[in-house]
Amino acid sequence: MAHSCLSSFYQLIFIAVIIFAFHTSILEAKSILNHEPVCVTKTCKKTADRLLKNMDQNADPCNSFYQYACGNWSDEKQSMTRLMRDNISFKLKELVYAIPSQKNSTVTKLKRFYESCLQIVLEILDKNGGWPLIMIKEEWLSKNKPWQEIDITFRKMIDFSPLFKFDVYISPNIEISPKIYLKTTNADPDEEIFSGDILENFEDFIMLPQAISYKNVINKIAQIFTEHRNVSLADKKLQKNIDDIIKFEWNLEWIKNKTMNEDDGIYKLWINFDDFKSNFSSMNVTTTNGKIDFLNMTEQYFGDHSDFNIPGSQIIFTNYRYFLELVKLLDQTSSEVIANTLHWNFIKTFGPHASKRLFSIVQDLLLPSVRNQPFKLSSRWDICISKTKNFFPHLTAYAYVQKYSSQKIIDENVQMTKRIMEGMTNVINRSSLPHYLKKYWIKSINYSEFLVGMYFLVVLYGILQNPYFDVKQPDVINYGGIGEVIGHEIAHSFYVLKNPYHRNGTERHWFTFSNDTEIRDQIRCVVEKYSNYSILVKNKTHQVNPYKTLQENLADILGVQAGYEAFQICKKNNKESSIRLPGLEHLNSNQLYFLSYASNECSSRNDDLLINSLRDTHTPAIFRIDGALSSSNIFAEAFQCPKGTRMNPEKKCDLSSE
Repeated sequence: MAHSCLSSFYQLIFIAVIIFAFHTSILEAKSILNHEPVCVTKTCKKTADRLLKNMDQNADPCNSFYQYACGNWSDEKQSMTRLMRDNISFKLKELVYAIPSQKNSTVTKLKRFYESCLQIVLEILDKNGGWPLIMIKEEWLSKNKPWQEIDITFRKMIDFSPLFKFDVYISPNIEISPKIYLKTTNADPDEEIFSGDILENFEDFIMLPQAISYKNVINKIAQIFTEHRNVSLADKKLQKNIDDIIKFEWNLEWIKNKTMNEDDGIYKLWINFDDFKSNFSSMNVTTTNGKIDFLNMTEQYFGDHSDFNIPGSQIIFTNYRYFLELVKLLDQTSSEVIANTLHWNFIKTFGPHASKRLFSIVQDLLLPSVRNQPFKLSSRWDICISKTKNFFPHLTAYAYVQKYSSQKIIDENVQMTKRIMEGMTNVINRSSLPHYLKKYWIKSINYSEFLVGMYFLVVLYGILQNPYFDVKQPDVINYGGIGEVIGHEIAHSFYVLKNPYHRNGTERHWFTFSNDTEIRDQIRCVVEKYSNYSILVKNKTHQVNPYKTLQENLADILGVQAGYEAFQICKKNNKESSIRLPGLEHLNSNQLYFLSYASNECSSRNDDLLINSLRDTHTPAIFRIDGALSSSNIFAEAFQCPKGTRMNPEKKCDLSSE
């Protein structure tokens, strides 16, 4: 959108008349206000109204900018991103309904998934050999299918398995081989069963309160299904089978945690399937359960993609040792236990959406902080659309872009990304990093793929909507929105993919930049800074985990600076990008950038939601905003915060200044 910008001629005049450094920021701020026009378009008024509605203008931005930007955010609304996701759900509903059921294409999987979500769960189980837990042994043996076949069928329907997951990256450059990622499946973060440390001994684990509750939930749901099938099962046998399911899931979590904490062998790459196939074929397995045909499973999953050369793809294990241990575990586990676990995970995922009775039972699986939240059971279509986009993030993004994209949106974001890359380069060049490291980081910016961690930047089209981005919004709002997000993601490539700390705070010995004092100093500074953040709920203090959130905190600090630099470049190239907003005339465009950034992170301060947010790899919003901005000299200058205030501390965890 066109907005006027301060010319370089006037900037030179201001610089010439300013003599004393103390007065510089004040005079510049006033001069910017005097020369930046107020935008009075319908979109600008709507944007200003949104920002004003959330703000607490009585708060001091130099004490807590989050309070200033989000102090009037209603606790009834969870977060700005949640509101945006709701809007996406409505669009996806229209999209999925419009896909022809007969069409043989990759996006048909979205339709199949959505329709399967609406089917009766029991019918789906029967088509896949039945759930042995609710069947007489003889009946299950007569219908039984190999676990590999059950797993493939469920993957084709819902793209989920408790064993492992697939992901794929197809480069726009046809000369680059597709990459297939084999990853561990993460446990549901809202479930209580595996939320804490995994005990070394299963007999101890099964006696924990959350394990007993989990067992009771499986038992209640099994009883519902046996009643429906009019089958009577011996209670002792039923309880043993439930214990076996939990033990198998516990083993999966145990080997996952064990292998993730090892310092070497995390990533392993094969040039093609033939190359790595022999490696697994050579393993000493004694049963058919220990045999995994990765090529067949991959072809079943991605087979609809006619341009996807599966046998010629590169295969990347993000935790190779896990898969070696998985083969051993499967080889030692009975077919009945594996089938029970696969079916149970399917029921756990979709059962709650089949009836309110199942929903109320599965609620007991959740953490108390999640379980006790006021929750309204969504309509069936809303739940199924949510599951569709969660299980098929890449396919959903592809279909969404095909329907809702425009060349103008794409062009503006490509231009914005280029400016953010240039802005990131400026930040790095001003830093105190050694020359060779500056050169390495700047070089990495110019590649779409970062070889150290096979990192590549993908901006999902769904986020390119209000409030993060709108072609009609002022540029400053877009740069404070999607611009900062892109800067944040680029910043991730500069630090090693794995956190340089174990969960208990001890350092990993292999940290890539171990000899670079500047990097080490910044990381220690960030850890120290965020360790001082905590929330008080019912007279109990809950501290932010500075090690778990470290990667995101580092990316926040660098990303917000890159977005700001990009906006300065935008203003130099577009004289109509520098504006003020009605009702916020006292804020210049530089200050609006930070307000836009912070406003997008507004979220509920409900006690349970706050405690639950501490489990995420991102710091809770209130500390995320204040932490990143108080590490930045540019924020302190924009708001003229006195030295020593909370948002302009003497010590900053910042690489961007000497």
